[in-house]
Amino acid sequence: MEWEHLQLDGSKPIWYVPHTKSGKSRYVILNPMSVQILEALPKIQGNPIQNPMKAFKRIIARAVIEPTFRLHDIRQTVASLIVNKGGSLYDAQAALNHANSSMSERYAHLSSESMTKTSDNISNVVSGAIEGKKIKSGGGRSVEVGL
Repeated sequence: MEWEHLQLDGSKPIWYVPHTKSGKSRYVILNPMSVQILEALPKIQGNPIQNPMKAFKRIIARAVIEPTFRLHDIRQTVASLIVNKGGSLYDAQAALNHANSSMSERYAHLSSESMTKTSDNISNVVSGAIEGKKIKSGGGRSVEVGL
């Protein structure tokens, strides 16, 4: 990362990534926490932010996290958080810059809480259909369903 690729001011702070692993460039929308962290770093023009592994290993040691935890594991955690907090696989795909959603499927592990919520939602829809209640369709319209 180079400071010249960051735009931290304005309504939508972004990071321009000129070269990704896939060889494509992309823009990353930065959240307020990442902006705060970046703004706190010393800025030396022309000095890239690089080799995060040394810092990552220090953080892991201080946080008493097992040393087998890898920087790449954070990507899987992000995908799981997106999906378990209501985001779609396509949201995870976009956030992680995957070419297709099949890679995101491998990364996004559903928590038992999310699976329980999904099961409960289906149960509520079926119960409502049995009772002839109106339910919201996938298109957002209310339809009366009866079995």
